[in-house]
Amino acid sequence: MLAKIFDNKITNWNDPAIAALNSGVTFPDLAIESVHRQEDSGTTENFTKYLKAAAPDSWSYDPAKKWTGQGGTSAQASDGVAKEVAGKEGTIGYVEWGFATDNDLAIAKVDNGSGTPVELTAESAGKAVAAAKVVGTGLDLALKLDYATKEQGAYPIILVTYHIVCSADNGDKLDLIKAFLGYVATEGQASLADVGAAALPAEIQAKVVASVQALS
Repeated sequence: MLAKIFDNKITNWNDPAIAALNSGVTFPDLAIESVHRQEDSGTTENFTKYLKAAAPDSWSYDPAKKWTGQGGTSAQASDGVAKEVAGKEGTIGYVEWGFATDNDLAIAKVDNGSGTPVELTAESAGKAVAAAKVVGTGLDLALKLDYATKEQGAYPIILVTYHIVCSADNGDKLDLIKAFLGYVATEGQASLADVGAAALPAEIQAKVVASVQALS
């Protein structure tokens, strides 16, 4: 559904296909205006990775930082997209969680294929992270996200942010690096929701802590 909306194939909120996914809801006869990033953007690349993985038959474009879908309106940066969506009835866009909450935007529940629409929460984002595969070696905890996950309760449109440090030869900075990363991986997790980010799921958190402790 999202792929068709953002590719200008579904253009009105009263489309029967939308109603079929929202039992009991009456939608207005109102044009849909999708909003995408004007400039090259990692957020666009991440969103199109999701569309390509979740709806390969409906989204024919390769994931990219440059927007390639048809139609819609462009806006500069996430703040511009959020303000465009907030300021005009019938719009829909994609922004980071923090921009959505800062601009009082409604956030769509997404059915990842499990049959139940999933609300974006720290827990549901964490479940999607937990479903990712660790592809790094040694102390490297690089993750390969499964954008097409059908894990019950997982919100599939996520992005992981990394800290990158040397695994060895940190010299007299070692204690400072380990203290900072150790805090971020433990106590610091509690404040992430305040800035529109989700805490690490327990199983990934344990791996991060072990990697931090092994730095030298």
